[in-house]
Amino acid sequence: MAETPGLGDKIITDKKFQKNFEALDAKLNKNGTALANAIVTVKAGSKKHDWQIDAISGATISSRAIGKALD
Repeated sequence: MAETPGLGDKIITDKKFQKNFEALDAKLNKNGTALANAIVTVKAGSKKHDWQIDAISGATISSRAIGKALD
């Protein structure tokens, strides 16, 4: 998998991508030992749940890295 050069920086500059984190569901499970729902990156425009992050097309590696860092 390759990332389109120059698109990874959109995680900092893309306001739409940053909106993913305003209502991100990062609640813990009942035991408080892990997240109730794993934070995952989904194809741009297909987000259906508050624990999903809409990826930036062409910047899949950067988008997934953000999701993994939060999970």
